[in-house]
Formats: sequence, structure tokens, C-alpha cells
Amino acid sequence: MFGGVEFSQLCVISSVHVCGLLSAALARISEGRRWQELFQRMFMALLVIVAFTTVLNLWNAPQQWIMSASTLAVMVVTATCDFSHPR
Repeated sequence: MFGGVEFSQLCVISSVHVCGLLSAALARISEGRRWQELFQRMFMALLVIVAFTTVLNLWNAPQQWIMSASTLAVMVVTATCDFSHPR
């Protein structure tokens, strides 16, 4: 047990975080390309899943929620920031 969370739960939560961060990066990188809509939809779905994971962590393992909340914040910032060079 890792701070109130079983190892299998920790693996699932970690996978959700990695997929969430990857989807945010892909949604940003695919901007203006033909895969943009697919990656944006994937990002939105994973945003909801990470938010749900954060709420579940608050209830199930209060000491673990900060990681989910941080992932959620990084996803939102990555999706909204404009990383392109000014022209």
C-alpha cells in the first residue's frame, strides 16, 4: 500500500496522468493539421477523466489528490497557452 492506495490503483492513476498530459501536448501540436479535431476530442475526454480522478482521490486517498490536481492544471495551461512564435 502506498499512502492508502493499492499498487494497481497507483498504476491506473499514473496511466491516467500520463495519458492526460500526452493528450494536452498532442492537442496543442496538432493545431492546424488534419488530426486536430481527433486530438482535441481526446483531450476533452481525458480532461473529464483526470477531473474525476482528482475527485475520487480526494475521497479515497486524501494525501494523493495533489498529483491529480497538478496534472489537471498542467493540462489546462498546456491547452490554453500559445507556444507559437510571434510573427
